[in-house]
Amino acid sequence: MSKYNISGMNENTYQLLYGSEKSEVNISDKNVKMLMTIDTFTKIFHKKFLDRMIELNKIKKIDINLDNIKYNDDKNMYEYIEGDSSVSFKIFSDQILEAPKGTIKELESDKRKGKCHQRTMEIALSFENSKILTGIIHFGNHKALHSVLLTSDGNIIDWTRNMITDKDTFYKMYDFILINEVDPLNLDDDIKLLSQLDIDGKVYLTFRDELMRDIELNKDVFNSESNKKR
Repeated sequence: MSKYNISGMNENTYQLLYGSEKSEVNISDKNVKMLMTIDTFTKIFHKKFLDRMIELNKIKKIDINLDNIKYNDDKNMYEYIEGDSSVSFKIFSDQILEAPKGTIKELESDKRKGKCHQRTMEIALSFENSKILTGIIHFGNHKALHSVLLTSDGNIIDWTRNMITDKDTFYKMYDFILINEVDPLNLDDDIKLLSQLDIDGKVYLTFRDELMRDIELNKDVFNSESNKKR
């Protein structure tokens, strides 16, 4: 078995960069509790069976309180408030007027997990002057690579949370560390080229500028490899 994956990276290096570091999450941590509450709210709020779920003990074991989230008519946003913690956000699926079949269902369920890179690239061209941000998020003792969309008005669309919030709030919620920023206007041409070379979305979003620079400097090599795959 080759030590290199389809993206041409050493598999150990790939796992170091992209493999989520998992450990036990401390549920008493205020930030984790807030994120879990918002995560639950944006999945089940519109399904209108919350009372039934509680009755069936489906969410009883989760140490969250959905009453901490209220709608603020003045801000036209939801607010999570507990003690001195406060976060304002919108539900992304509420803002979508037209979408491919299954999109809303995915956003309001666990099916949205693990798709942040791909889905962010897919929606990016629908938002003029937006940027794809890729970096490290922290969730209690867990950290992972994550991609979101920064819109022209300074808001972050987070597919994994089905949430829209302002940039500063997002950075604080996740202790977000930015690795790379990609202009969606480059996507079409870049993806056509990179698909011939088996470069996956996570690698592209993390190393876009370096990849394109290497391809430009080594056109003959990459063209030769692309022709072999045809």
